[in-house]
Amino acid sequence: MPDPIFDFGGEIVWRPTPEIVAQSRLKQFMDQHGLATFDELLQRSTTDLDWFWNAVLHFLDIQFYEPYSPVVDLSQGIEWPQWCVGGVMNIVIRGGYDETSRFVHALKLPCQAVSLGGVESLVVHAAAMWRGTMNDEQMRVAGIAPNAVRLSVGVEGVDDLRADLAQALAKI
Repeated sequence: MPDPIFDFGGEIVWRPTPEIVAQSRLKQFMDQHGLATFDELLQRSTTDLDWFWNAVLHFLDIQFYEPYSPVVDLSQGIEWPQWCVGGVMNIVIRGGYDETSRFVHALKLPCQAVSLGGVESLVVHAAAMWRGTMNDEQMRVAGIAPNAVRLSVGVEGVDDLRADLAQALAKI
């Protein structure tokens, strides 16, 4: 029998048990924010985007090297949202300088860039930028890790970016 709330034309073949729901990350999130029902979560998440996405990023411990503000900018219309405006994240590659260099050079979508701030996705391997002017000890003191990558996400499709990151990681 189709679900009367969400009729997608097919039968729901599995529903979690109350025990599984009680142990889920979604339930943990809802409890942390005093949301007793899924309907409350749905209501709050669609009427207060700023609260919801900040709460999700905090709950998932997604950290930004440079903070974003605002979490979403809808000034160009709902169909063109800009997420985590101005935020910069560091990606740390398992390994060292050589592995990070292989990763950065294997990317196809983000352009290698010195300045992160256009509409296209950009990537920079900070240690490669400073290698000619600083030795390893100077970079360590300056907080420039040999395996840190800065990625500024632009307007490309999220699935395309994920696929590109995955193929580049597979090459190291």
